[in-house]
Amino acid sequence: GAQPIAKALALGADIVLTGRVADAALFLGPLIHEFGWAADDWDRLAQGVAVGHLLECSGQGSGGNFGSAGVWQRIPDLSHIGFPIAEINADAQVTLCKAPRTGGRINFHTVRQQLLYEVHNPRCYVTPDVILDMGALELHDLGQDRVQVRGAVGHPAPAQLKLVAGYRNGWMGHAVTGFSWPDALQKAQAVAQAVVLQMQEKPLPHDELCVEYLGHNTFLGPHASPASEDHTNEIWLRMAIRTREKKHADAFPRLFPWLALSGPP
Repeated sequence: GAQPIAKALALGADIVLTGRVADAALFLGPLIHEFGWAADDWDRLAQGVAVGHLLECSGQGSGGNFGSAGVWQRIPDLSHIGFPIAEINADAQVTLCKAPRTGGRINFHTVRQQLLYEVHNPRCYVTPDVILDMGALELHDLGQDRVQVRGAVGHPAPAQLKLVAGYRNGWMGHAVTGFSWPDALQKAQAVAQAVVLQMQEKPLPHDELCVEYLGHNTFLGPHASPASEDHTNEIWLRMAIRTREKKHADAFPRLFPWLALSGPP
């Protein structure tokens, strides 16, 4: 959380190196240090977490990754996007802005999108320092790339923290190959079926198989719309396995070289 960061700054540190820390804590820590906020000043801490959450993704809070069809094009000059800046005082009054003459956009809509990013429950956004309740949070668009943020409510910090851990879970083997129009998707599907058949015949033990058609269903998976072969210029097949032994992961890509001369055109 933010408290160790604030303590390090109080000891005179110019740069604080952390392990895995809550993203918003990187912003809340300096605020605690600068303004002397108490560890149980829940509403101010919550406002600080809201600020950190709005800044933590850099340009995503100022128009990057924003909107859908017909909307994202309205964000000006993404090549020179200005990252969001928070002007904040000891009473936790906050105004978001960006540097003059930079690209991007800070308005009600772009800030609202970032506010709800990666939030499963707006009334209970849990951090190591405070639980942020966004239910009463207000965004006031002041124009000229300035948005006022106020009204965060805080509740006591949780008794338990989330742990990020890794563990050994086998080996991965993967391969990618591409096909062009006509029948690009059909070619890729035929090759996937052939590789699966070879894996069964060898056999090639594996615990998990992933088959993706880049350009068709990589993002949407089973919800992808049926492909229109008339308009599909190219499809890339990506296949990957998870297996318990390295030798099987190494063997998987060797199922593909024959495709160059013996597979679909």
